[in-house]
Amino acid sequence: MRFVKFAAILTLTSAVIASSGCKDDKKNEKTQLPPTAVTVAEATNGTVTPVAEYIGQTIAQDTVDLAARVEGFLTKRFFIEGQTVKKGDMLFTIEKDTYEAAVTQAEGILLEAQAKLKDAEIEFVRMATLIKDNAVAQKNYDNALCNKMAAEGKVKESQASLETAKINLGYTDIKAPFDGVVGLATYSENNVVGPNSKKLATIVNINPMRIQFTINELDVLKYRVKTSNLTEAEKQRIWNTFKFQVKFQNGEIYPIEGELSYSDNHINTSTGTLLLQAEFKNPERILTPGMYVKVLVGQRNPQPALLVPRKSVLDNQAGSYVFTVDKENKIVTKQVKTGTVSGTFVQIISGLKEGELIVVDGLQKVRNGMTVKASLDKSYSQQAGKVEADAGKGNAK
Repeated sequence: MRFVKFAAILTLTSAVIASSGCKDDKKNEKTQLPPTAVTVAEATNGTVTPVAEYIGQTIAQDTVDLAARVEGFLTKRFFIEGQTVKKGDMLFTIEKDTYEAAVTQAEGILLEAQAKLKDAEIEFVRMATLIKDNAVAQKNYDNALCNKMAAEGKVKESQASLETAKINLGYTDIKAPFDGVVGLATYSENNVVGPNSKKLATIVNINPMRIQFTINELDVLKYRVKTSNLTEAEKQRIWNTFKFQVKFQNGEIYPIEGELSYSDNHINTSTGTLLLQAEFKNPERILTPGMYVKVLVGQRNPQPALLVPRKSVLDNQAGSYVFTVDKENKIVTKQVKTGTVSGTFVQIISGLKEGELIVVDGLQKVRNGMTVKASLDKSYSQQAGKVEADAGKGNAK
């Protein structure tokens, strides 16, 4: 009897355990989550125009400190500070009275010297005639020759004095040496100025404007490695295959492209850089001397490139990486080397192949090795085929 009861209890316990196991299995089935949904795009071949950014500074084409070369009262200022002037425009005048009088005096001295020379020439001709007939002593002839030569010297001296007086008179008019913009005047009218005074003002020529910048040795090799045996003219033509643009600190692009105007003849041994200057037309005076800008150096001809959406590229301690989806719908993390940024796309130099699927949406939900449900967005591939480089974005990391 006891055995029957024990068997019944054992059977009931087994049934409860079995029933409990079935419930757990059903619960596990209900809690298992579906694969994470992500949107992917294909790595697509397109074209970019590689662009590099360098820090540059604007430099005026010409800069001159206007100075007084003669002493006197500053009688007139003819410009408004900050005004654009033309070459030859009058800027200042210094009192002329003293210098006009000096010219008149020098003219009188010259006339006197010329009269004495005329008298000495007449006497010399007379002595030369008499000496031939032995009608005069040799000493008289020699004296006439010396007097004539002295009179000639006095005329030359007087002519030089007159020229100096005219030059000094000319210095009383201070004119613009070139087209440019005049800065602040140091002295007001009626101040005494002279050679020892400070500058009167500064004039700068800002059209065109030069922008000076440096590139490192690796970029020198990249741009010019094949030009070592070429003439300067041929090297210049190679440089002209690049376009030069300016980006301001607010991100705006200057609307006029420039041309390389100067390339230094050696690498700076202290910095390992090459000094360059590009010239930009500046008719609206947008570029101002002393500005810090970015110089964008880009190739004019588009280059083939493997492109992926820019937002798909992430960063870690090893560099840049993307999440890819393999044939088994699993996430595979791949380190990549990026190049030029072209709008919403970035160039992949290494780490990917054309056609690989890149996660573009749902990046925050995935991790390496997990299974996902991928939806292909073909619009990215269509856009990548039409990409051209965005010079304003510069280089990717």
